[in-house]
Amino acid sequence: MRLQLLGVGSVPVLTLPIKDDDDSIINLSALARWLDMKRTTLFDHIQAKGLETAIREAAIAKRMKKLNT
Repeated sequence: MRLQLLGVGSVPVLTLPIKDDDDSIINLSALARWLDMKRTTLFDHIQAKGLETAIREAAIAKRMKKLNT
């Protein structure tokens, strides 16, 4: 199995070969904590919008929340 990170225009930026049992490439629990959101909420956003968009929108929301306080 391969993990591909795609850039603008779907150009592969990075390709990593991973083993089938290696599912800890991205620690989504730690990412959810860093974004100040529940893990299940992050999973729902990822499923609905895709990983990159979900992370970007959550980071913007966190930044806006920090600016308003």
